[in-house]
Amino acid sequence: MILQRYLIREVSQTFAAVLAILVLIYVGDHFIRYLGEAAAGTIAAEMIAKFIALKLATRIALLIPLAFYLAILIGLGRLYRDSEIVAMTASGVGPIRLLRMIFWLAAGVAVLATVLSLYISPKAESQLQELRQRAKTQSEATGIYPGRFKEFREGAQVLYVQEAVSRTREAHGVFGRLRWDTGEDIVVAEKAHQLVDEVTGSRFIVLLNGHRYQGKPGEVSYVVTRFGRYAVRVDVSKEQESLPRVQALPTQALLRLDDTSKLAELARRLSLPVSVLVLGALAVSLAHTTPRRGRFAKLLPATLVYFIYFNLLSIVENLVLRGDLPASVGVWLVHGATALVATGLLYYQSSASRWLWRGLRRLREAT
Repeated sequence: MILQRYLIREVSQTFAAVLAILVLIYVGDHFIRYLGEAAAGTIAAEMIAKFIALKLATRIALLIPLAFYLAILIGLGRLYRDSEIVAMTASGVGPIRLLRMIFWLAAGVAVLATVLSLYISPKAESQLQELRQRAKTQSEATGIYPGRFKEFREGAQVLYVQEAVSRTREAHGVFGRLRWDTGEDIVVAEKAHQLVDEVTGSRFIVLLNGHRYQGKPGEVSYVVTRFGRYAVRVDVSKEQESLPRVQALPTQALLRLDDTSKLAELARRLSLPVSVLVLGALAVSLAHTTPRRGRFAKLLPATLVYFIYFNLLSIVENLVLRGDLPASVGVWLVHGATALVATGLLYYQSSASRWLWRGLRRLREAT
């Protein structure tokens, strides 16, 4: 029991550290992406934190199997380097028993991955889609930045602002092209600001002190009008509400089994906690090394095995999605094959450890 607590503490501490590093890498990468979108005016700057939090909630279930897999490799690698595994083997603790000790930690991590994969991630994905749609709407309505052309109504209205004053929320040096069914207007104004009708909720760009050039392209007959105040309605284009993507559907909706995409998504969600157990057994077998080779000796080949494993899962999920492979077989074929490989390696190493243990016992008896 003391040995099991020691082993679980070693792996769990490494797991927490590896997961924190993976989360920091993921957050940093997406922070740069969303910062670029905010600079381009696609999303508001105050939405960046919400986007990152929701995006992390949708993907952390994918990071947990990798973090647990690396934690076992690094944790056991340290024990192999310090010859602690050799001492355990001499005491009759082989790879199979090591797996039994780590299984309880793997079961707890699998439960965490189940909750995240089946409940938290779909809900976060749904909220992320809503936030993305709201950001797009706000960008269409308010995303006017100096030095850039801004389109409204699918390009029917285009505005260009030379300078913007954030304190007064006014734009200076405004140029616009307004296309109508009867022709095209070109407007030039000294100032402009946005206005929302409190009754109807319609949005307007109010142009101040400018000229309006009205006519048809290709013709020389233009009507020039000077105005002190000219309001242009720039309502956001009304798009039909798209159905939520299958990743945003709650797990209960996937149980209806009326669509191959839902079957593939359900298999993907269920495979994440299963992969924690499979990768745990695989990591115990792949971590086997000698003290001279160091704790990171098996990290590179084990990482290659991980990518092969998850690429096979991705390929099989696509086959299920296309209907080329039954969902009842699907990813479970990859899980089963990987589990058989891990079991074979463990039994092979267990036989070798028993041989070593018997040899050491005979040596002690002889002396």
